[in-house]
Amino acid sequence: MKILITGNMGYVGPSVVDWLLATYPDAEIIGLDMGYFAHCLAGVKMLPECRVHKQYFADVRNIPEDIFTDVSAVVHLA
Repeated sequence: MKILITGNMGYVGPSVVDWLLATYPDAEIIGLDMGYFAHCLAGVKMLPECRVHKQYFADVRNIPEDIFTDVSAVVHLA
């Protein structure tokens, strides 16, 4: 199963990614984020984009269609 999570690098995203990884250990978690707030990270042990299996940097308003290939679910936080 592939799960796409938009906004995975935001305030809520890393916690949702951790929950998805714990709940669906066999799933491939794909992140999509603009990285707009990447410069605001402070005191984190692991960068949010390192928690997912694959990270895309793109604007959610213009997502390339091939990102959705074989995706079973989308968690939209962006």
